[in-house]
Amino acid sequence: MGRMVVAEIWPFLSTMFDNSSPAAWPHIKGEPNGPLVVYFLWDGKEYDEFWIKLMKEALSNIHAVAMSEKCTTDSAPVYWNTTLGDTPVQDIYRNNFTSLRVTRAKYDPKDIMGQTGGFRIPLPKAPETPQSSP
Repeated sequence: MGRMVVAEIWPFLSTMFDNSSPAAWPHIKGEPNGPLVVYFLWDGKEYDEFWIKLMKEALSNIHAVAMSEKCTTDSAPVYWNTTLGDTPVQDIYRNNFTSLRVTRAKYDPKDIMGQTGGFRIPLPKAPETPQSSP
């Protein structure tokens, strides 16, 4: 059933963003950010629910340790390359989410990027126009 479990905290220096410019993925100068990585390997699709539940529990426990060791903060964005697929995209882009939706609407109004995989920034919903009666 289970074949391997790997768990890591990537404790980046709090100065890593001191010389960086603004980007889609939010980062705050002087704020620590340590992505949490948990890798589980198992056999059998029938065990997916069991192992994913354990993975989420492990991430929660590792997050508590990372917080106590000051490797991360509650306000740190989720690093998209090391998160589970059910993570809300808002947790990745935090305060930049709204402006990224506006940018996407401007440059991708036909939703071409919506055909890709991964964490998609949804297009803003078009305002509904009232239907006129005959």
